[in-house]
Amino acid sequence: MKKLKLQFKSDQIGFTILKFSLLTCTFAFLLFTFYFPAYAQEDSSPSGTDAVRDKVRKTIENLVKKPKAVIGSLDSVTDSTLKIKTSSAIKTEDGKFVLVATNKDTKYIKTIKGKQTEVKFVDLAIGDFIAALGYKNGDDILSSQRVLAFDETPFLQKQVIYGKIETNKKGVLTIRHLKTAEIWTVETSAKTEIAKKLDGKIEAKEIEEGDRIVAVGILNTKKDKTLVATLIQVIPGSKGTPRPTINPSPSPKVSAKPSPKPSPAE
Repeated sequence: MKKLKLQFKSDQIGFTILKFSLLTCTFAFLLFTFYFPAYAQEDSSPSGTDAVRDKVRKTIENLVKKPKAVIGSLDSVTDSTLKIKTSSAIKTEDGKFVLVATNKDTKYIKTIKGKQTEVKFVDLAIGDFIAALGYKNGDDILSSQRVLAFDETPFLQKQVIYGKIETNKKGVLTIRHLKTAEIWTVETSAKTEIAKKLDGKIEAKEIEEGDRIVAVGILNTKKDKTLVATLIQVIPGSKGTPRPTINPSPSPKVSAKPSPKPSPAE
């Protein structure tokens, strides 16, 4: 009987321990499942957001601090501001002119016939090819730290124009662009190679009004819509051969012969 009681008591204690162990495991599981993820999320979310914000802030700062360049020809000068004619970089409302601010710390380097010289603001001339380097300010104006000036553009870009000859004045051609209808000036020289398929090489003076040409050359940055041609191809038959006018020859007139008068009876 004592053995049964001891065994029952031992079984009861064992069951209690097992029950406690199960409750402990269940509690630990629930704690791990719900509390730790929430804690981790609560702990990592602000730091993750701060990291993203910090990255965005650094990106914006890098963009603001990134140097910019404005390239074009100097159109005018007002006080310490340069007005540069360009179609790239920062644009104003008309898309052609850019204002570049200078200050006492701005350095000016001018290249004349390949020779570089440090100059002053007053030495810049209208028509100079300008490359202004600096940073944009709050007014979206380039605050220049260095201004490079050239007597001619160092960036020679080939351009091709196709059009119809309007005038030819001593080798200076005025053509109408066949797609845009814009009027362009094509300047020729002794170095310009001019060819016509049927006639071979020809001179500029032989290009006639009405001819269609393909002109290859370099843009003259000091003149609007002007190409300095290195090669001109005259398209054969572009002027068109005038058709002969056919005048119908008048048909010969048939003169009516008078009918013979009857002779009087004898």
